[in-house]
Amino acid sequence: MLAENDIHVAFVDASHRYEHVISDMSCALSLPLVKMLVFDDYGLIRPVREAVDSYRQAGRLHCDAIGEDMEVLLRVPRIAEAGRWWNLTGAGLDSAAAAFGFAFAAREGLVCKVLQRGPAPRWEQAVVGQHFACYRLESVGEVTLRLDFTFKLDRKGFLKVFWPEETGRQPAEVPWSLHHKAYQLNLQADTVPELAPHFVFNQWLRRGLLIRGDEPEHVCLPVGDANNIFKWTIEDVLLTLTTLQGSD
Repeated sequence: MLAENDIHVAFVDASHRYEHVISDMSCALSLPLVKMLVFDDYGLIRPVREAVDSYRQAGRLHCDAIGEDMEVLLRVPRIAEAGRWWNLTGAGLDSAAAAFGFAFAAREGLVCKVLQRGPAPRWEQAVVGQHFACYRLESVGEVTLRLDFTFKLDRKGFLKVFWPEETGRQPAEVPWSLHHKAYQLNLQADTVPELAPHFVFNQWLRRGLLIRGDEPEHVCLPVGDANNIFKWTIEDVLLTLTTLQGSD
């Protein structure tokens, strides 16, 4: 529906995790007429800055600071505490920065002109620490392997896949390549020979497919997203039951 409207400015106010900001930016930039992006909490929350700055450093955005003076905002206890909490949840933070949560920007917000479109820079940072759960796309009731894993970076900066400890599988480096707007990861066949060898993300890095040849075998999504679907389903079912009981 959004793509069918003439949208020139997008306001990005994500859940403040790096991967969510990257996902929202990718969605906004997929709208063909968007020329400006506006960000909230840039000055307060480090994962937001890291995500936005990856685009700035790649020459994708030209930005100017807007909004409240951070020095003044941080005098408000609840705002300072919120900044500390979100900074502590951010991936890849050094302990000193995470412990204090002080602003690294003069203003709270940022307004950015879109200079260049394309794949997200440092895209692999958006999936680091994400725990994925995968579901087989075949007959109902068929027994499948346990398919959940986490992406991490090793000390050399290479992307690796980590399996649950009880599976006995060793972490494995994951080579990747870009195909059109999708990122393809090549899983080592000798690590889990029963699995399809290619994991392909959608352009927003929130879902993907395990593919063998041209055939998808599993759909994968972050456990947090799966938990949200579970929670929303419970709420929806309980609301339906309450409504039905009230009509009796």
